Amino acid sequence: MGELGAAAPWLNDPAVQVGLAPFAVSLVLGLLVQVLGAARVMGLALGAGFLVAYVLFEGVPDFPPPAAKQKVFYLAAIGLGAGLVLDLLNRPAWVTRGAIVVFPLGCALWFAWRRLGGGADLMFLLTLAGFWAGAALFLNRLARLGEQEGLPGAGAVLIAAALGAAAVAMLGNSITLALLAGAVAAAAGGLTLWSYGPWVLKGQAGAFGATALLGGGGALVALAGVMALYVPQVSKTALALVILTSFAGPAARQFSLGSGPVARAGGPVVLGGLAAVPALAALGLAYLMQEL
Repeated sequence: MGELGAAAPWLNDPAVQVGLAPFAVSLVLGLLVQVLGAARVMGLALGAGFLVAYVLFEGVPDFPPPAAKQKVFYLAAIGLGAGLVLDLLNRPAWVTRGAIVVFPLGCALWFAWRRLGGGADLMFLLTLAGFWAGAALFLNRLARLGEQEGLPGAGAVLIAAALGAAAVAMLGNSITLALLAGAVAAAAGGLTLWSYGPWVLKGQAGAFGATALLGGGGALVALAGVMALYVPQVSKTALALVILTSFAGPAARQFSLGSGPVARAGGPVVLGGLAAVPALAALGLAYLMQEL
């Protein structure tokens, strides 16, 4: 951050870079996209916020990337680009469903291709399969939530999931991955906050389309893949609990809040609160596993 960092040393703090930067980028870019009449691809702000945070914290990785953590940058960019194309082309629902399966499969294969070529052991193969299944399930549930609740609701759940993953990574002694997961939460927070006002005042939810799903949710999935496959200190069971955040929608529908502005204001809050329950459970389990 050069001269700006010299004038304000706190801007050089990595936690600030991966928190403030993606939040601000997502908030401003979300507004710009809306003003330009491209609300269909508002999720661009979310993915861009994460990529900016990654570059600030880690720099642009070499290509081909030599390490799994560096592959996250390119996987997030690929997810963002693929989602953008799908949204611009008004993709049929089945195309997005296919991408939900193919994207985590691509993550898994790229992370593991060297191990697979060299004769991976059974436990690694089971972990790889579990990651693929869990990631596809998470993205599928998040996509359905986005269709039903729009950007404020799905964004609130993504924030809870990203914070849960960040906490699990932190307790697994993976500070870098924890901060990058926090960057996903911050980017989702900026876009969700921007969309919250129009939702409360006018009932305009904003679209949580493929761009947000694969650009933001895809970035979190890629980070989770690194944690699951290459950071043995991270509790795989605790990480799996984070998937349950995406099931907050059915639980939230048990609460009848009405349809006025006050009710609309409470909807995303209820969703986020319910999604925080499994995230906190993941945190507790990761802490317990660390103590044992």
